[in-house]
Amino acid sequence: MLVHLVDVSGASGRDPVDDVETIFDELQRFSPAVAAKPQIVVANKMDAVDPSSDAADIIALERRASELGLPFLRVSAVSGQGVPELLEAMWRGLAASRQPAA
Repeated sequence: MLVHLVDVSGASGRDPVDDVETIFDELQRFSPAVAAKPQIVVANKMDAVDPSSDAADIIALERRASELGLPFLRVSAVSGQGVPELLEAMWRGLAASRQPAA
């Protein structure tokens, strides 16, 4: 299970979608087998998001995760918002990946 924690606070000045694209590109070049593992895209630092300037970046990240067929979650490690849902999604992903093929 690969969990991609992406900073969406805007503090770094980086584009979250570009960050995810870089991660996927590097994973493919490193090992297609690793890139094929179950993955989740997580928008982190939601507690620090400026709704007036960062909302479009989060929507674009969610859209890209959907295009890739990956679950997308919003969390704040500081406040704990979304962490239980992330843990549950990780558990479901791990359990599904361990099911024998029918």
